[in-house]
Amino acid sequence: MDDCDNLLNSEKFNLITSCFALYYSKNLPLLIQKIKKSLLPNGRFFVCGPIEGNNSELITFQSQIKNSIKRNSPYLMSETILPEIKTHFKEFSFDTFVNPLSFPSSNSLIDYWKSYVLYEPNIEQEFIEKVESYFSKNNAFVTTKKILGITAFV
Repeated sequence: MDDCDNLLNSEKFNLITSCFALYYSKNLPLLIQKIKKSLLPNGRFFVCGPIEGNNSELITFQSQIKNSIKRNSPYLMSETILPEIKTHFKEFSFDTFVNPLSFPSSNSLIDYWKSYVLYEPNIEQEFIEKVESYFSKNNAFVTTKKILGITAFV
């Protein structure tokens, strides 16, 4: 994320988007300044990512494992990115997106969990057993993605 100078250079854009990525920046204020400078007059910057309540069903499911230490994912959109947007842009709007995500099999849920911030190698076997037990009685596991979208205007 921080090496976007090669992409931005001296070009100007009507719209720049960052979906589930901006929070990987090591220097968020500088990156947002660069993005703003790369926008044309009346340009827009759209950023989105998870907020509180994201994957709450999966978090609850995992928290039932005694040795699990992760109880939620970081809420960088509201705690870090939004304040920076407010600092650098005069005008902005918000949208909240709520999307149920259904896993039709134990393998699909396990693969998702292993690729997600909640993954804990030390509880992997217990998690797998818990998921397999769940799917022996249920046809799907549903967790809800809760996303904040911010559009900032130059």
